[in-house]
Amino acid sequence: MATTRVANITLFANISAYKSFVQREKDDAKEFSRIAANTARTFENTSRKFTNIRPV
Repeated sequence: MATTRVANITLFANISAYKSFVQREKDDAKEFSRIAANTARTFENTSRKFTNIRPV
């Protein structure tokens, strides 16, 4: 009986830790996507700025 209880506690603790890990990974993926989009937008704006410069 005690062994089963310890096994259940361990199992649920591992499931909880796994859920936390997965949530953190999802949040990280969203953040990396946001960073990539901002970087692409910055490159686009910079390239537009420099391609619109006319030589004197």
